[in-house]
Amino acid sequence: MTKKCIGCGSVLQNFDEKKPGYVKDLQKDYCMRCFKLINYGKTSIEKIKYMNDEIINIVNNDNSYKIFLTDILNINQEVMDSFHKLLEPKILVISKCDIIPKSIKNSKIINFLKTNYQIKNEIIFISSKKNINTNFIINKLVELNMKKAYLLGYTNAGKSTYINKLTNGKITTSNLYNTTLDFINIPLDETFYLVDTPGLNLKNNLFSPKDINLIKKANSFKSIKPITYQTKENSIINIENLIEISNMGINSLTIYLNQGLNIKRQFKSTLSLSNFSIDLSNNSDLVIKGIGFINIKKECTLDIKIKDSNLIEIRPSIFRK
Repeated sequence: MTKKCIGCGSVLQNFDEKKPGYVKDLQKDYCMRCFKLINYGKTSIEKIKYMNDEIINIVNNDNSYKIFLTDILNINQEVMDSFHKLLEPKILVISKCDIIPKSIKNSKIINFLKTNYQIKNEIIFISSKKNINTNFIINKLVELNMKKAYLLGYTNAGKSTYINKLTNGKITTSNLYNTTLDFINIPLDETFYLVDTPGLNLKNNLFSPKDINLIKKANSFKSIKPITYQTKENSIINIENLIEISNMGINSLTIYLNQGLNIKRQFKSTLSLSNFSIDLSNNSDLVIKGIGFINIKKECTLDIKIKDSNLIEIRPSIFRK
């Protein structure tokens, strides 16, 4: 009988230590990769086994309940398009709700999601850290008379952390890409079980999978502490020397990113990337896929330097009244 690593879902094997699931002893529960990550914090990046649409198609071939997780900083059109591809029954879950500033009301976020991304399904907020709504799934499965639920989300949505909270289990967690490599069945009790799925991945990423320190900085949150800048005509906002934002004029910007990232104001460009320009209306969000968003109060035409313009999205402010 095929045995899987209970940490990442890879099929255990003892013939090639360079491939996922390698163990010296097939009686072990964890592959060497997960063992080293759990016990020593040693990391390695594995190739993606399933593309996004493959994962969604596998899940859609089952009529079971579908739970889609995303956190406040990773709400964008690409992520919401993946949610729309999922067949009913499904629910949208905003994870890590403890990082959301108290000034941002859940009801406003829900209204924003319904209006801007045409979400018609139920939306709830959870926090594995603060134990907020973590037990909702059992009630839903009972209500729907179902035995199984799939858990989906983009890398670092908090899927494995949520499952460990529910089960006191040993799913491998980290803030790196592709920690969960395959589908993992996790019993919730004698009646119900969850299926943890491999993380979905953005089509374009700001960071290379090898940028381990930057990935950790971008995804390790205690809480979001917004930074507000009053800009001058020649101000430039530089983020980790990967992004420059300029030509915002005399304006007010509020930045919603992990404070571990290096964010600074400067008055001279230091990046050799080409500019592209983008128009913003009053009170708009400049979304940087994978790391968060910047609220810009006044209408302007921004100049942006970034390696891929597809990483940028413009939307009405989440705070718009």
